[in-house]
Amino acid sequence: MNRRFPTVLSLAWLIFLAGSTCPAGAAPPASPKGNQARVVRALQAREAGDRAMAIRILQDVVDVEPRPEWLGLLAETQAWDKRFDEAEKVYRSALRRFPDSRNLELGLARVLAWQARYPEARRILSQMAARNPDDVEVLESLGLVEYWSGDFRSAARDFRGVLSKSLDSAEARRGLAGIESASSARYEMSAAFGSDDQPYRVGRLQALGSVFSDPLTRWDGAVGSYVLRAGGQEGSSGSAPYARLGLETVIPSLQLTVTPWVEALRFPDGRTEGLFGIALRHPLGPSGDLTVHASRQELLTVLSSIDDHPSVTSVGIAWDWKPRSGWLARLEASGLRYFDGNDGFSANAYALAPLGSLSGFVFSAGPAVSYRDTDESRFRLVHSVSVPLGGGEYRYAYTGQYDPYWAPQRLREVRLVAVVQGTVFRNVTGKVQADGGYARDQAVGFGPETGSTAVPPAAFSFSYDRAYHPWRFTASLGATLASGVRLELGYEHQVTVYYRSDSLHATLGGRF
Repeated sequence: MNRRFPTVLSLAWLIFLAGSTCPAGAAPPASPKGNQARVVRALQAREAGDRAMAIRILQDVVDVEPRPEWLGLLAETQAWDKRFDEAEKVYRSALRRFPDSRNLELGLARVLAWQARYPEARRILSQMAARNPDDVEVLESLGLVEYWSGDFRSAARDFRGVLSKSLDSAEARRGLAGIESASSARYEMSAAFGSDDQPYRVGRLQALGSVFSDPLTRWDGAVGSYVLRAGGQEGSSGSAPYARLGLETVIPSLQLTVTPWVEALRFPDGRTEGLFGIALRHPLGPSGDLTVHASRQELLTVLSSIDDHPSVTSVGIAWDWKPRSGWLARLEASGLRYFDGNDGFSANAYALAPLGSLSGFVFSAGPAVSYRDTDESRFRLVHSVSVPLGGGEYRYAYTGQYDPYWAPQRLREVRLVAVVQGTVFRNVTGKVQADGGYARDQAVGFGPETGSTAVPPAAFSFSYDRAYHPWRFTASLGATLASGVRLELGYEHQVTVYYRSDSLHATLGGRF
C-alpha cells in the first residue's frame, strides 16, 4: 500500500487559509499581503514538484508570521520531501505554541507513522479519536497506522467505522479489501523427492489448508506421508503418515507472533509419536525480529530411519535482520536432545549484501559460518572388504554410515553464498543460489589397516581431524497461474565429505 495519507487540504483551501485572520497568540504579521502571496507561490512550487523551493519560502514566512496553518504546511512539505526529523521538530515546536491545534497534532502523527514509529503515532491518533469519535479523517489515519503495523484486527474495525460515516473513503475501502483478501482461506499441495548415495530414497506428499478465525489468527491443517526406500535392498522400505494442526496468531499489544503446532506421526516401524513445536517472534526495531523456538521433530533423513523412530527436541533463539537497503542477515543457536539421550548444539550465521541489479535480476552475496557438535558420534561400521597384499597379508577397507541420524562432532564451516533472483518473464520468477567453502570436523575411522586374515579379526574405531570442501547448488522457479494459483518448482544438489544428494520439490497453492 502507498503510505501517503489522504491529502487533508486542497490547494484552493490552503490558499484560502493563507488569507485567514491571524489567531490570538500568534505574532502580528510584518506584511500580511506579502506573506499571503508568498504562501501561494510556495504552494505552486510544491504542486510543481519543487519542494525545496516551497520549503525555503515557507520557512521565511513562518519566521515572520508563525501561523499554525502555515507551520503545518511547512512541516508537511518537509515530510513529503522525506525530511522527517525537521518536520517532527516543526510540528512539536508549533504544538507547544498552539497545543489545541487538531491539524498540527494529526500532522505529527502522520510524520511518526511515515518513519514506522507506529506505537507513537497510534497513541496520538487514539487520543484524538477518543476526544472526537466522529472525526473520520483521524479514524482513517488510525486505521492506516494499525494496518501498516500489522494489527489487522483493529484496522478492520476502524476502517468499518470510517465507512459507516463516510462511504467515499477510498483508503478505508482499499485497506479493508486488503485485509479481507489476506484473510481468505488457502490451500497448498506439495510433493518432494530426495535421493542420496547411501543409497536412500525419501518422498513426501502433503495437502494443507488454512483458514482465518479473525484477521490475525490463521489455522493450518495438514495431512501427508513420507515414503522411504533403501535402493537395491529387498524389504527395506516403509511409510510414515502424519497429521498436523497449527495456528499463527498475533498479539498486537505485546508485538508478539505466536506459532504453535502439534503432529501425530506413525514411524515406519509402526510406532506412533506425538510431535510439537512453538515459536514466539517479537520485532526488534523496524528491520529485525527475535524468535524463540522449541520443537520435537522427526528425523527421517538417513537409511536406518526405516527401521527406527528417530526424533530430536530442539530449543533455540534466532535473530533476523532485513532492512530496506536489501541486506539480509541471520544469527541462530539451538540446543539439541535426541531420542536416544544424545545431546548436541548448533549455531549458524550469515549475511548477504546487495551487489546490484541487471535486467530485473538482483545479485547478492556474503559469508556464512556454522558450528555443530554432538556428544556422541552415531557413525557406525557397516561392512569391510579385504584386498590381498601378498605374503599372507591383507589390506582392509571399511564402510560406515550415520545410524540412526547425522551426528557431526566439532564441525566448523565457512562458506561464501551467492544469490541471483528476479523476474524471468511476465509472471514467472526465478532464484539461483550457490554456496561452498571449507569445513573441519572430528571424524570416525576404523582399523586395523592390515592383517593376516581375510576378515579383520577385531575392528576398532578412532577419531581424527578431517578437512574438506562442501558445496551446494539450488534453483527454483515460481509462476502465478490463472486465478492467482501459484506453482513453485525447485531442485537442490548437495555435496559434502563422502556424501552427495539430490532433491526435487513442487508446490501448488492458491485461495479458495
